[in-house]
Amino acid sequence: MIGSRMGGMDIEGVAHDHPEEIHKEVIDIRAGPQQEQLLRLAKKLGFTEQALPAAAEQFNNLYEMFNKTDATQVEINPLIETNDNEGNAPID
Repeated sequence: MIGSRMGGMDIEGVAHDHPEEIHKEVIDIRAGPQQEQLLRLAKKLGFTEQALPAAAEQFNNLYEMFNKTDATQVEINPLIETNDNEGNAPID
């Protein structure tokens, strides 16, 4: 699982120009993401303490969708924290 606080850019561009802004968690495919990994990634991405559980839940849901659909990539850009401390993607 990878993420970056830098929005409005493709992740490859961020990795090339600002590798320090790429945050990674290596997930064991058999065990799935562990709660501490999800919370650590959420913290590195700048979510507030109040929103960490909701962001971690979103990350876990994305991982489950990734597995269930046999996807090669799932991307949310941007993932934001709303005023009610929930991590949500905007809806068009």
